[in-house]
Amino acid sequence: MKQEDQETRFKTLIDDLVPVLSHADKQGLLQKEVIPKNFFEKNPNQIIQAHQEYIESQPTHEKTSVTQKLKKGYHNVYEFYHDIKLVAGNEIAQHDVGSDEYVQTDFFYKFATEILLREVGTIGLRLQAHEIEEDTLGILRDDFDKISNSYTVSNGEIITYLHKYEEPVAPAFHGVYGSQQPVQTKTITQPLFTSLIGKSSIDPRNSVVPDPYQLAKVVGSSKALAGNSSTFRFFSKATSRIPPLSQAPAQVLDSFFHPNWYTIEAPKWLIYKERTLKPPVDSTLVKNVESDDLRAYEKKCVTMSFAPTSDSRNSVLSEELKTSVWLNHIGLKKVEEIRRSYYEKQSSPIPVANEVATSEKVAEGNDKTELISVDNLSDADSNVIKLENLASFNPEAYLSFQELKKEKSDLVKSPREVQKAISIHLLQLNKLRQQRFLQSGSIEPSSAELVVYKKIIKLMTLLAETAQGQQVSLALSKKLPVLLNEYHGVLPGPLPQKNISSTKAGRLSGIRGPYKKRGRFA
Repeated sequence: MKQEDQETRFKTLIDDLVPVLSHADKQGLLQKEVIPKNFFEKNPNQIIQAHQEYIESQPTHEKTSVTQKLKKGYHNVYEFYHDIKLVAGNEIAQHDVGSDEYVQTDFFYKFATEILLREVGTIGLRLQAHEIEEDTLGILRDDFDKISNSYTVSNGEIITYLHKYEEPVAPAFHGVYGSQQPVQTKTITQPLFTSLIGKSSIDPRNSVVPDPYQLAKVVGSSKALAGNSSTFRFFSKATSRIPPLSQAPAQVLDSFFHPNWYTIEAPKWLIYKERTLKPPVDSTLVKNVESDDLRAYEKKCVTMSFAPTSDSRNSVLSEELKTSVWLNHIGLKKVEEIRRSYYEKQSSPIPVANEVATSEKVAEGNDKTELISVDNLSDADSNVIKLENLASFNPEAYLSFQELKKEKSDLVKSPREVQKAISIHLLQLNKLRQQRFLQSGSIEPSSAELVVYKKIIKLMTLLAETAQGQQVSLALSKKLPVLLNEYHGVLPGPLPQKNISSTKAGRLSGIRGPYKKRGRFA
């Protein structure tokens, strides 16, 4: 009965994972018949190598696929991981490193392995909380250890090069007065290296690089950071002094951080735990036996939470800024795509784009007073004259509205045409303003300037509404400084130099000056 329960749990787990993996399988790896029917390797690190040896020893063998084996059922999680790694390793060896097929195959293997580890760990914690039989937990624990110990994100290979160059040795002082000797040099070896070459951990092929380059493996550091670090001060070493300028630096900015970085809080991991109370203890050794804090202890919780895993309330970039940028650059585009696809399915003519609708809206309805006056002027049948429209009538606004109607055919083409019209009218407005200053020096702008000004305002409003969520080809000047972040403080500077006194030093007390000899015969 226990064996049947174990197989039922494994089958339920794998059946839940198959739809997710099938959706992520872009190359149909689950349907490819490359798995030998009688092949199984217990060591997870030797699956691909053992598969190659098996093929060479038995060329004519029966093959099957993961989909066909799913119909028969897997007995444990490691068997499913075994076949996924075998299929991915066989497929990735047929493509060049860095190609699209290579990257997609490597991504599918990583995705399948990580989601399998996550689900196995979750089920193990849930079964442990319910005190299930030790046999089931032992099988899950062994499979989890096998998969996690053999899984690596990358093979860790980099390309290195030993750069050797000669540097002359500084001559000693006694060499200046002695005989001339040949200049001595010393050879300096400087190791250079690249980033990871992008090779997958399941690629069985050997990496070959030309001379004089070599391959090396990157080994991760086992040093773990403490969990109670609150600021970025923890990530930098403490420096006692700033080295003087005369000393040659050994490294570039070694252990130096900006002083303001110390006050920026690092994101904190949120931990969700349950707290329960122990039974009250009557003892004279405890001062306050009624305090709940003394009786509280943490209990392991296996419940899952949808809350965020990190606290970024005091971070530099807020979540509101991230969501706003996403909405303006990506979200509104997706809304436009959904709207267009909906009208295409309805087999009805697609409504005019945003620029056409907003152009009529802005040009005709931006100013309510202008809209009322134009309607009354165009209505020839009505003999009723409203005093409100007559009082609010503005001839300059009417002229700008008529000019916008004339240019409607050009403005609705694209936002580029609207930008071009704005630039032309800005030059025209500047020219009118200069003429007004040169003539009489009057302060009040002319009616022509007001017409052009209101026309520019309408066009800028039109451009702002039509270009929302779209990439407008507006070339910004790179010469204008833009303030991104403002930090209060100063950068660490050099040590202050001591002022050398320019006054002449007096004669020392132990040295006597010239004096007249006495007691001598001439």
